[in-house]
Amino acid sequence: MGSNLMMKEKLRGKEQADSHPFGAKEICRQVGISHRQLDYWVLIGVVKPYLERHGAKLFRRFSRQDMHVLQRIKQLTDEGVVVSRAAERIHREMTAGAPADGAADQTGPDGAALPAAEPDPDGAAEGGSNGDG
Repeated sequence: MGSNLMMKEKLRGKEQADSHPFGAKEICRQVGISHRQLDYWVLIGVVKPYLERHGAKLFRRFSRQDMHVLQRIKQLTDEGVVVSRAAERIHREMTAGAPADGAADQTGPDGAALPAAEPDPDGAAEGGSNGDG
């Protein structure tokens, strides 16, 4: 029953198909990921492709925004960021309108500003006990 509801939500009109010009094969080629990796990222909700029906078959179609999100996820995961954190970061960047260069890392999960970076070890010794005492 839930599967039918999900399909109905994702099946959209012709204008939606026109705005989703990329198939899974093209996405994988341009982003540099495997079909299996794309399947997993779709499964965990990184992107939500449009489902295009051709008879009894459904084909996933991706938008330009999906392409950008997947390219950014790939970049971050290549840098060692876990995919779930990468997805959170990108979502935050998109909703806040922040640049995609990591500047959005200045906020926490709730959107509040994070404290300044940890103090420099040399600077911490100046104000603390350094044994000269």
